[in-house]
Order: sequence, then C-alpha cells, then structure tokens
Amino acid sequence: MAEEVGDTGGGFREGLRDGTRGLREEASRDKIESRLDEAVNERPLARHLLDLRVVLKALLAAAILCLIVSLLLSPKLGAMLLVVGFIGAWFIFATRQYNERKPTKPIDTEEAEDDE
Repeated sequence: MAEEVGDTGGGFREGLRDGTRGLREEASRDKIESRLDEAVNERPLARHLLDLRVVLKALLAAAILCLIVSLLLSPKLGAMLLVVGFIGAWFIFATRQYNERKPTKPIDTEEAEDDE
C-alpha cells in the first residue's frame, strides 16, 4: 500500500511538470504575438482599441467625468461612472479613429508612362 502512494505522488509530479512545460510552450512570446497579429488582421477595429493614445484619451475623459460627478452628486456614483465612462469612451474613441478617412496618395502617372 505504501508503494501505491509513492507512485501516485510521482505521477502527480510528472503531470505537474508536463503541465508547466505545456503552459510554457502555449504561452511563449512568439505564439502570443502571432495570435495577436491574427486577431488584429481579422478585426481591424482591434488595432484602434489597442492604441495607447485612444486608451489614454478614454481614461482622461472618464477621470474628468468621475471628478465632476463625485463633487456634485456622490463618490459612489462617480466611481461607477469611472468604469462605465472609461469603457464607453474607449469604444467611442476607437470607432471614431477607425472611421476617419485616411489621406489617399495620388498615383504617379509619370512613372507608369516611363515604364512603357
């Protein structure tokens, strides 16, 4: 009976080691970056959601809203609006930046004529 307990403990350690190895492989930097690139390519809005300027603007807007509501009404309501306002402003600023028209570049007709 003592042998069975010893075998079970070794099996647990083996399983734990295998699990940590698998987790290291699954959470490697290369795999995470490739998954992030795939997600950004599949969802173009994600690039704008992850933009630091958008996040900072949303945080600033939410902090100002929180401060005003906390001073005028109640700090609890201000704290709630901090979270809700941040999420709302973040999404609004990201979609606004996504919908902005990018400047178009003129086609060089001279280079096309030179090739002929």
